Amino acid sequence: MKVEIGESLVRTWVRHCRGCQLAELNWKPSPMWPGEITPELEGWYREGAAEFSEKVLKKTASVSQFLGQAEVDVLGVRFVQGKVEKVIAADIAFHTNGLQYGPKDETAARIVKKLFRTALTLDLHFPGIPAEIVFLSPKVNSATVPGVLDAERMMRSFFEGRRGHFQFRTIINEGFKNIVLGDVTPLQKHVADTSELYLRAVQLAGLFEDCVPRPPKTTTAPRQSTPRVVGKPLPIEYVPSDTREFKRLLLERGAIIQEYYADGRIKERQWDAGGMTETSNVNGNLRSKTWYRSGTWQTSGITKLVVKIVGYET
Repeated sequence: MKVEIGESLVRTWVRHCRGCQLAELNWKPSPMWPGEITPELEGWYREGAAEFSEKVLKKTASVSQFLGQAEVDVLGVRFVQGKVEKVIAADIAFHTNGLQYGPKDETAARIVKKLFRTALTLDLHFPGIPAEIVFLSPKVNSATVPGVLDAERMMRSFFEGRRGHFQFRTIINEGFKNIVLGDVTPLQKHVADTSELYLRAVQLAGLFEDCVPRPPKTTTAPRQSTPRVVGKPLPIEYVPSDTREFKRLLLERGAIIQEYYADGRIKERQWDAGGMTETSNVNGNLRSKTWYRSGTWQTSGITKLVVKIVGYET
């Protein structure tokens, strides 16, 4: 069976960074498994057909046919004390020239179809289990980004009030770099598993690191770094500011971290809060990250953080 390195990378992320003890590539339900298509599931299919573009459910005459075509790039299952705590279903689109699904509406329709089918399939085979349904892509061109975000918004809107335990996430571009590559790459020093293709590739390249061409040294004067000041807390603003509301929305939608620098730059990171629970300390979790620890953020020139819930309207 052909293994695509993007899928292998996401499997590594789901296993080692998201804590899933089981993680399967190209997961397809077996027709031999017990599972009843309930009237509620049938109703969702009909409601989806009415609400979404006809491109989403075209060429499928019934919910059973629609679910029979289900396949998830990576399915992870996380257990706590012998019980299933969460299912993570992740699909990745890796195109070196950028995600190419056509115009905005076509992009949204194709992603909605994938996410909608996955959600219904998980509800059939993992009823009542909290599920995180993720779409990932390392390179999405600016013209295509709105279609990707529209798909996530439509899925959240459709299942709001229907299934509260579904969480939809999009991880693309810089978010993919920071959340997936940023968490997985350091594992090369700790994981020895020939099935982890991305880590093996990184380990292989590391054997010849001295042969990799280095960029020429800059001739401009080095930028003055911010003096290290230990003990001063990093200023953080949360949007919304109400801590309970912020945590509730963070667990549902995720957040964007905006880093403000002394030289006027603003950088963004997606906050992967998938490992947090309702009892987690939001402030402590954020400040514990390596780049926001006391002494580190001052040296890097960060002056404050603004953390906004994805899609939150002020």
